[in-house]
Amino acid sequence: TEPPPPAEIASADELYITGVHIEQYRHATRAPEAYWQEALRRDPLDSRCNNALGLWHLRRGEFAAAERHFRRALERVSSMYAGPWSDEIRITLRQMEMGMSRRQAFDELRRRNESEQVGQFVTALQQGEELGSPIAETLMQIAQDMRRTDAQNARRRAARAVPKATGVVTTFMIPATMILLMAGLLLGTRVDAGLLFGD
Repeated sequence: TEPPPPAEIASADELYITGVHIEQYRHATRAPEAYWQEALRRDPLDSRCNNALGLWHLRRGEFAAAERHFRRALERVSSMYAGPWSDEIRITLRQMEMGMSRRQAFDELRRRNESEQVGQFVTALQQGEELGSPIAETLMQIAQDMRRTDAQNARRRAARAVPKATGVVTTFMIPATMILLMAGLLLGTRVDAGLLFGD
């Protein structure tokens, strides 16, 4: 069935989902961007619709329009979170708004952060821009590497915890188990405890 026109859809959430559905199933009479644009008319910083439109423009080689939507999406998302990383993204966006080149703003981001992942992210963005190649695959690889590093760090922390747990077991559990076994043995054989302990 054909979805209703964008103006007839009540919420930005429904507009976004309808656009995704139209794009996914390549609807013959409707275009997804009309739904996302209507959502942005209602809320210009809607991150999902800005991201969707950014990707839509990027696939068509419309880099300036794609960047504009990605910046708006980043602005909304970074405003929703508190912390150093969102602050860094806001600073970088503001520097570009104030006229600093994208390359210089991202170089400043790298300089302010000693994180290896931030360095990889900035390098991927700059190489993609220099070579004119899509950076999506590079960013996905960086995300995969970050997940792998996090998993390795978690395994290292778990390996360090094993000796501590072994110490606790050795110190408390083994003596307690031996006492319980001896008590069970004495009670089970009905031996007079007075004979054993000299009473």
